[in-house]
Amino acid sequence: MENISKNKRGRPRKISKSFEESLQMIYPELKSVRSINNINYLNDTIELLKDKEGFEYLIDGKKQELKHKTILTALGRIIEKYSNGEQLALELATDICNHKLNTQKAIDFINRFRKANGDNVGKNKTQGALKKVINVIQNAHLDQEEVSKLIKVLALIDITELSK
Repeated sequence: MENISKNKRGRPRKISKSFEESLQMIYPELKSVRSINNINYLNDTIELLKDKEGFEYLIDGKKQELKHKTILTALGRIIEKYSNGEQLALELATDICNHKLNTQKAIDFINRFRKANGDNVGKNKTQGALKKVINVIQNAHLDQEEVSKLIKVLALIDITELSK
């Protein structure tokens, strides 16, 4: 007889099976559970922001237009994750709108918030780039003097120019 694992594979369910099925009826183009969860998060954020002023950068209630779905989805995760999620999402959305952060910067901002609050979120692009540089240095077998020169050159790079 085969050994069958009692542990289910994949991500744990965030919404009930029946609610998932009802969302799939409304959005038949969604095939994966992840897509269905994202729609759920998106809808939570739309409900929170749709009648409020000052969030036109993300959602235009008058035109019924969503401008940054990825950011709205990430804010929906905040709503679901924290007991005071709606208030936190409003504060984050306010900062994002005030600074008009593009999608990449807004997601980074939200992930830094989640990480500061103990969530295990994916690594950011800066960490990944830094690890690549370290790997290149290690694989190049540079001596101490060459590493010192490289560090001096890297220090001259204007980080603000790279982040634009």
